[in-house]
Amino acid sequence: KVCQCPSPAIADKPVRDITTADMRKILDYYTNGEAVKPLSKSYITKIKALFTQLYSYAMENNIVDRNYAALVKLPKMKGGEARAFTDLEFATLAKNWASVPGGDACYVLCYTGWRVSEFCELTRFSYDPKQQVLRGGMKTDAGRDRIVPVHPNIQPIVEAWYNASSGPLYPRKNGKPHTKDSFLRTVWQPCMAALGLPDDLTPHSARHTCGTRLSAAGVPAEDIQRIMGHADYSMTANVYINQDVDTLRASIERVG
Repeated sequence: KVCQCPSPAIADKPVRDITTADMRKILDYYTNGEAVKPLSKSYITKIKALFTQLYSYAMENNIVDRNYAALVKLPKMKGGEARAFTDLEFATLAKNWASVPGGDACYVLCYTGWRVSEFCELTRFSYDPKQQVLRGGMKTDAGRDRIVPVHPNIQPIVEAWYNASSGPLYPRKNGKPHTKDSFLRTVWQPCMAALGLPDDLTPHSARHTCGTRLSAAGVPAEDIQRIMGHADYSMTANVYINQDVDTLRASIERVG
């Protein structure tokens, strides 16, 4: 069975003639596996956003009187949940990261727990070589401006980045910062492929791996929350427990 992509069918349609059924059909096509390879939730969301912007423009220019894209719900995604590296997968990365392009960044992510967007925004000034900590973060109040001690296993990598950088801590080849998408396409995916690791491992898997390994090492929950930048602190952890850099360092260095 050959499934024809529905996108060309609406390419020449006037906006007023594009139905909600047309939009649902396109989203379903790229979600449910009829496409050569289903797109990620992020890409599906961007397609839906494009429909919304298209109708907003059409309304502003009196082409339509209602944003019909607002009636279209995102389809349910199959799988797609990030998971941590297994012990064997992490051992493969730990042993071979230096032999493949991008392996250094993938390895560092597993020890720091940064969201990939946070990692891409780190600059040379995010690293304090005296205290050997990284400062950064975003998304939530708990995540912003947090301190992540640099584990001894990755310290030489971070030091090398710091010494070579005048801007982004881990820049593209042109010296500009990575975006979340460029890091996925040009760093993470090629690295995983080169190491023979499964393609369901995503940059967010590194964050899961950091949290999972910290927990397995017996690190207290409040320390994990501080390092990971989670917003769901308990009242005790949030108000009364104030770990300093040395406390956080001791916690992160429990990981082998």
